[in-house]
Amino acid sequence: MKTPHFKLTPPSTHPDPKFLFPLTAILSSMNFENKQIMYENDLDIYIHELQELKIQFTKKRKQWGKDISSKTIK
Repeated sequence: MKTPHFKLTPPSTHPDPKFLFPLTAILSSMNFENKQIMYENDLDIYIHELQELKIQFTKKRKQWGKDISSKTIK
């Protein structure tokens, strides 16, 4: 039996919900009967999103390092 996939929409007031809307709050608000299937579907999505965020953060961190090193007194 396949349940329809649903995705919670985080509050629209947040500038970036991926950072501000914790995974635990999303998972704890799910219906207990469908939790296992939703875990599998949603966790795949969240893992992918977290991997994307890690890549973006790594790029930003490298850029910040370049910015800082270019401003240091030599």
